[in-house]
Amino acid sequence: MAGVIEKRRELLDLMRECTLKNGFFTVHDIECVKNIPRSTIQDWINRLMDEKCVLLKEEKRGRTPAKYMARSVMLQSSCKRIFTTVDADRVAIYHECRSAGCAAFCTYHHSLAKGAVFGEHREGMFLIEYATLSNGGGDGSGDKIGKNKPDAVEIGSFPLSAVGISAVRREGDMIVQQIRCFGGPAYSLTEMMKTAEGVGEIRICGSDSRGIVTGEILTRAMKHLVIGIDDTDSKDGGATFALALGLLQYLGKMNGVIPISHRVVMLNPALECTAGNSCSFIELAVLPEVA
Repeated sequence: MAGVIEKRRELLDLMRECTLKNGFFTVHDIECVKNIPRSTIQDWINRLMDEKCVLLKEEKRGRTPAKYMARSVMLQSSCKRIFTTVDADRVAIYHECRSAGCAAFCTYHHSLAKGAVFGEHREGMFLIEYATLSNGGGDGSGDKIGKNKPDAVEIGSFPLSAVGISAVRREGDMIVQQIRCFGGPAYSLTEMMKTAEGVGEIRICGSDSRGIVTGEILTRAMKHLVIGIDDTDSKDGGATFALALGLLQYLGKMNGVIPISHRVVMLNPALECTAGNSCSFIELAVLPEVA
């Protein structure tokens, strides 16, 4: 067992080194250094992928070998979570960022681009946008608006927006956001968003001579669940906000549930029922099969 653990450590260290140097590694890269049979190296890579230590960057294509990355040395994506909730033909797009600066950047440029978004606001690291499904809320199978009108938003250098959502449609149980972007946002679309929680798939549709990239982000069509909580304290003590936060944390650990926020709202001040005359409610995104 000690020998296996040592071999794992050596191979993982080499994979990290190759990832730092080249941005990826292949089976051949490890074979050249360690002089181990290719089948054995592939077995180790598969095992480390199961352990979430290694990620597949590019699949094998013809004679081009598969490319892998050691997770521990990967650049952390600025996009933490991207998910969507649907109510009839209205969609709420939630984008949680790891950088307040990036969140502010996207809020400004999405607002400048207009496109499919009719409203947006930012709360710290959270960008929340609202859009209408381009086919009126159907399954999206016959809708070609997003693909036929890629120039619905003008993208480019100042004074144009650097990124914008040109269309939002539905495909079965997935919501598809068509994004047009330029520069840094294009890098985020092609390299970072695929690792964000909630993203099912990223499709890169192409780029033009100006370097403007068109792509699509696929997320599940979730339901927006709001739970109101009030009057939970007693003469002996208690706090409604604490109970609400605890419930949000508990439900947020369930499969198919993404916690959104905890909010405190004011009640009628004339009643004087609770300290501060306030109550709580929590918001969650829930998969239809869970709700």
